[in-house]
Amino acid sequence: MKDACLCFTEGEARKQDKSSPNNIDGSFEGNGEDSFIEKLDMLLKCLEEDGDLMVSASSEVNEHKKQLDWVEMETEQLNEHEIFQELMDEDESTFTSVRSKLEKA
Repeated sequence: MKDACLCFTEGEARKQDKSSPNNIDGSFEGNGEDSFIEKLDMLLKCLEEDGDLMVSASSEVNEHKKQLDWVEMETEQLNEHEIFQELMDEDESTFTSVRSKLEKA
């Protein structure tokens, strides 16, 4: 929204530079309705551009979130694999110890 307002005011400044001098009351000489419609069109265009930027940023954030979710899922799977491997190693160690004790007995 801030960009839209900035865009609108810059457009107005350019327009005033090109237009004829202002009347005493500050309005443009000529057809006031045309000037008003031009201002509205310019503001609408700026708002549309701002909206497009918001949609683009939102898409980028969503894509980044998907990547983070994927990394999190992969990390969890690695952790599960590591935990499973540790349990298997502990089971093997326990089995070896028990077998050794039984052989001695």
